[in-house]
Amino acid sequence: STKSQKTKNPIRNIVDNLKRPENHPKKFINLGLGDPTLHGNIERPEVLTTCMKETLNNCKNDCYGPSTGILSAREAIAKSNSTEGFIVSPDEVVIASGCSGALELAISVLVNAGDNILVPQPGFPLYQVITDSLLGEVRKYRLLPDLNWECDLEHMETLIDNKTKAILINNPSNPCGSNFTKEHLIKISALAQKHNLPIIADEIYQGLVFNGEFTAVHTVNTEVPVISVGGLAKQFVVPGWRVGWLVLHDRTQNKVASELLIGLKQLSCLILGANSVVQACIPKMLTSTNNSSDGQSLNAFTTRYM
Repeated sequence: STKSQKTKNPIRNIVDNLKRPENHPKKFINLGLGDPTLHGNIERPEVLTTCMKETLNNCKNDCYGPSTGILSAREAIAKSNSTEGFIVSPDEVVIASGCSGALELAISVLVNAGDNILVPQPGFPLYQVITDSLLGEVRKYRLLPDLNWECDLEHMETLIDNKTKAILINNPSNPCGSNFTKEHLIKISALAQKHNLPIIADEIYQGLVFNGEFTAVHTVNTEVPVISVGGLAKQFVVPGWRVGWLVLHDRTQNKVASELLIGLKQLSCLILGANSVVQACIPKMLTSTNNSSDGQSLNAFTTRYM
């Protein structure tokens, strides 16, 4: 098919075909993927292990669930993404197979053949892999190294035309490690508003900010829809568990993203949701209180990890 021919992931093409030389006197360190679990350097929080055992033993999550994700998990994600004045509904959450799956849903709901989206350069190659497979185009806006890898908004604006469907930002950034200020996010939002473009916000690293505060772009934006994507992989070091999610934030007066929500739910039916056993553990992972035993376990893990 055309889609299969257009789907080429440069990272997977390299790391999936690496071959370790035989009988070499030196120890090899695989730098192909940023996976801290691969060599046992960092272990997941103990509360995750306990929860998985309990979930497997009670046999209550072996069935098919809703394609958008089980309700208790979506409620926990909604709660963890809500702030004062910005309440998220579980109905605005779609759980996917990893953050990569959430990105695929977010891009697929917007892009038809011939359309384009704006993505950062340097940036995560999967944005282009997904868009190319949809017969779309990525247009790469520059990041400014002298300004802590902020978006070059002047360059970004020159890339916009009547086929542009979204601005995609990655904050905190992979690979640059930047954490955008609130002021910079306001400027990005203003440009999106000027051209009436939704924002796709890849925020998978929001739980790994070492200096300063993380600001979610939807909290500074009331004029265009924001699809934020996240997941368990980075914050809880379980990339192989393959559970991510997207949250549709639509704070516009006319709720212009209602059709997007319908489209996201329809697309979620393609794989009928992510792993149900892992989903059942999401409430403990995201909403445990600090004074509970689960919360203390997660805090102890964060201290070790960060």
